[in-house]
Amino acid sequence: NISGKAKVLIFGIIFAVAVISLPFVLYLKVLPYVVSNKDVQNYVVKTVKQTTGADLEIKNPALYTNLSPSIGFKLDKLSLSKDKEELLVIDKLDTYFSYEGILQHKIKLKKIGMDYIFADVNKLMALAPAEQKKEQQKSDWIVEWLNSLFYIKKMLILYKAEPDMSVRIDGKKLIVSDKREPKYVLFNIDVNVTKGKEHLYFALDDKKSVYIKNHKLFVDNCSLDINTSRIYINGIADEKNKINMNVNVTSHGFDIKNGVDLLESNLVVPNGREILSFFKDIKGKLDFQINLSKAVSYTHLRAHETGAYLVC
Repeated sequence: NISGKAKVLIFGIIFAVAVISLPFVLYLKVLPYVVSNKDVQNYVVKTVKQTTGADLEIKNPALYTNLSPSIGFKLDKLSLSKDKEELLVIDKLDTYFSYEGILQHKIKLKKIGMDYIFADVNKLMALAPAEQKKEQQKSDWIVEWLNSLFYIKKMLILYKAEPDMSVRIDGKKLIVSDKREPKYVLFNIDVNVTKGKEHLYFALDDKKSVYIKNHKLFVDNCSLDINTSRIYINGIADEKNKINMNVNVTSHGFDIKNGVDLLESNLVVPNGREILSFFKDIKGKLDFQINLSKAVSYTHLRAHETGAYLVC
């Protein structure tokens, strides 16, 4: 026969084990079940419809947990539409991250990828409730991403910078490889800006000029086409997204007309069109070199017609 004290001890041990194991059960079993549960998905869809008037579609979401401090999340498709117009589409989302350093406010992104993403930025922003803008506080959280695998096979982003100005961003094969160093950052991006009858075109192609090494992002003579002109970009960024060395932008034979078109778009300088209103018939070509750093920034220009140098 088991004595009363022994029964209490056994019950205490069983209760302690149950209490200790409960968080693991919730994390390993309950949480993934909730994410993939149809009733939960229907509740989310209904809530989005009630609060924004938009139709949300979610296909096969799945959360993956294990005893290591890592979480994975996948879904086949997520789409958001309103009045039969697509606002957001994401196909084959696949993410994986580690929260091992969460006590130090650090999250390590291991993988984020998708086959396709479409977003109509203005229509998405219109869904958000009108609230007073609050001053953003600087976050002390760090997201480690330089050692992650990142890919977007195809991308289309639409944005109206002004009522009569539309921006279309097409991207293909945006990849940050998970191979050993140097890890190349691959991309092919076309940007088309239309304002009335005016048209501005940007093309950005990596040509293996952007890579990650020693936890730093290097940009080594990466080319950016602006209509018929080309500029070259060099720079280094650290994991906290801060420029820790000089960024250098150069061009030879840059068509001033392309620069005028860029300024008139107000994409780079908010009042670019107003600045140019003081000038007429700006033509010619120039060489320029722009260096930016934490301590100093200067611009070095040379006009082809005069050979004069300007330093600001």
